[in-house]
Amino acid sequence: MSGSTRVLLGDPGSVSALAATLRSAAVSLAAEAERVGRARADLADAPVRVPVDRRRRTEGVQQTLQATSRVLTESAGALQHAAADLAEQVAALQRLEDEAARRGLQVRDGTVAPAWGITGTVDERTDPQAQEQVREQLERRLHACVSTIGRCRSRLTRECAQARRTLTEIRRML
Repeated sequence: MSGSTRVLLGDPGSVSALAATLRSAAVSLAAEAERVGRARADLADAPVRVPVDRRRRTEGVQQTLQATSRVLTESAGALQHAAADLAEQVAALQRLEDEAARRGLQVRDGTVAPAWGITGTVDERTDPQAQEQVREQLERRLHACVSTIGRCRSRLTRECAQARRTLTEIRRML
């Protein structure tokens, strides 16, 4: 995987930053829910009777804020988990590329192949059959890493879709 290909795999730092942003928003919403809860308590103690529909509406706002905060917290956790998995796989791919280069091979277009051009000194002891076994082993590792990234993306996609459905339900509560 060349540097330009690695970008297509994802950027763990950006995924982690998004998780932090969601977590921060969740904390803000939770604080607002507490503030609304205190306001509700004040309404209950008010000397003037507060209309029932206003109290219900305030309760609904508090519940919506709490539920949205929970969804964002869960989504932030899923993103952070995905960022960690992605970072692990990107590091594994980098180690694989380094090992391939040391052996005169190159990761290119999802395969491991002999590197182009002169890759080192000619060694009479080089065994083509052994080199092919190394290439195949590295290619299996490459495919395993890429498959793991695909599974992580699929899991994150499912979790994001669930969060979207839940947020849509919460929006309907308003």
